[in-house]
Amino acid sequence: MYRFQLPTNNRIATTTVSAIAATPTKFVDHLKFWRRYGWRDFYFEYGVLAVMALYYLLHTLGRRRNQRLAQNWVRANRPLLTNEFAQFGIPSTEGSVVPLSHDGAGVYESYATGRININRLWIEIKTVTRHDVVAWVIESIGGFLFESFAGEGDSVEITVEPNVAWEGFTWGVVKRSRMRRLKEDRYDLVYML
Repeated sequence: MYRFQLPTNNRIATTTVSAIAATPTKFVDHLKFWRRYGWRDFYFEYGVLAVMALYYLLHTLGRRRNQRLAQNWVRANRPLLTNEFAQFGIPSTEGSVVPLSHDGAGVYESYATGRININRLWIEIKTVTRHDVVAWVIESIGGFLFESFAGEGDSVEITVEPNVAWEGFTWGVVKRSRMRRLKEDRYDLVYML
């Protein structure tokens, strides 16, 4: 018991108050984790959050780089394609024509149609997996160790579907060293110097 005095009208009164101690249960005490743990007890969580933030940052930078490469290619070749074809781009659901469509995994596509003897022209821009850091590291290390595992790098593949019967052929621009390796593997490839 505690005793204290309260002043009232120049008179001192004495009052008795009994103290009741709070008796929380063990479950409630267990919920108050801030009494048991400090900031230094969460180093693993800090590491996980830092790795997640770094991965997200590298993903965003890689995705922007791939998108910029594809947009630069379309921007450089758009005047030629719009002059040669009646329609260049992929029609969207809103009715407008979008010059470039993202197909996921570093693949960008475009489309052109409306030229004599050509049904359609399909453009596929494949970029290095810069947006997925883990896949990019695996491809880089695997390409260094095994030649068959190496990625192609950034490439543009243009497929022309004609309206008339053409004699089948394939035309491409490649590096000489890469073409020599391909010719050793495939007898049917012919290249001109």
